[in-house]
Amino acid sequence: MITGNFALKLEKGFNPPFGLAWGGKDAGDGVEKAVRDEAKKGFRGRFGAGLPATGDMQLLFMQHAIAKMTRGQGRAAIITNGSPLFSGNTTSGESQIRHYMLRNDFIEAIIALPSQLFYNTDIGIYAFILSKNKRKERRNKIQLINATDMWEPLKRSLGKKRREISKEQIDLITEVYAAFAIGSKTLYSEKRKGECRIGSRIFEREEFMYREWAVYQPLQRRGSIDAPTIEKLKHSDYFTANSNLYNEVEFAELSETNPRDPKAERKYQKYVRGKSFIDAVIEELEAHQSEEVYMDFAQFYAKVKGFKDRGKAGSKNGEAKRLCPHRLCQKPSIGMHPRFLIQISGHPQCGWLFHVYAPGRQKI
Repeated sequence: MITGNFALKLEKGFNPPFGLAWGGKDAGDGVEKAVRDEAKKGFRGRFGAGLPATGDMQLLFMQHAIAKMTRGQGRAAIITNGSPLFSGNTTSGESQIRHYMLRNDFIEAIIALPSQLFYNTDIGIYAFILSKNKRKERRNKIQLINATDMWEPLKRSLGKKRREISKEQIDLITEVYAAFAIGSKTLYSEKRKGECRIGSRIFEREEFMYREWAVYQPLQRRGSIDAPTIEKLKHSDYFTANSNLYNEVEFAELSETNPRDPKAERKYQKYVRGKSFIDAVIEELEAHQSEEVYMDFAQFYAKVKGFKDRGKAGSKNGEAKRLCPHRLCQKPSIGMHPRFLIQISGHPQCGWLFHVYAPGRQKI
């Protein structure tokens, strides 16, 4: 914690609640109920800014410390891992808590400390310096200090603790923090036989208040019925490992099963129909194979629409079968006709996908 004239006392304080759950099956008896009851009080209680994910109580601990800090003069230093810095999206409880601390200008500095300082974990850690009494020049600003190089090796490891921060290094960290200036300094280490560097940067608090924007890529579709495309379709998972149409591994197993129970027989017959449909689709595509690439999908659609009626084997009760397992493409607003359709479309998750529609008379 921070006391007196910026004296950094690392030997006192509480154990940081790294990864301790406050809710769910991993939480202690009565802990979740106590936390939720406190949160219901709003800002009359300690957790008015919100609740983080139940698996980590570090941001709860920060809110508790802020609630206990004396108005106008309170200051606290809290050791955390990286979770309070980045966990949660913009609508999460974690983000709302961070926004609360930024909006009220409670965060004075964040100090990145070396890893391997604790007995049972070697993760990187951070010191959040919180204040309700910022100096004038610190108001609406946050100081980031990179002190990850400020360490000395232990003569003998203690579990995962292999490093320590020397008194001289603590004094330098405190000096950089108190100076509140942009720049870097070095300190020579006898044990490491080299320079240890520390850096400081200062940012406006608004730079940490972010919004989340969804950026959508326009759907770009092209059509092609060349040999590589047909071959790729023929051996794709959509035609060989699709439990809704045809799964060649399961089909082989079912073929060797004799006798088959009613459920297995229904699946077998479904795969027989699916295989017939696939064969018909591939045969029709090969009959109309060309090297032309249709960048205008309307032209490609018109060409496919002119194909012969060769897909009836795969239809069932005239219903269209959609083969895209990702379910990312919107249903086309086209009326189905007696001929089958092949739609080739693209999106970032899975590249060019083939959507095959069996004959049907209804719109899908």
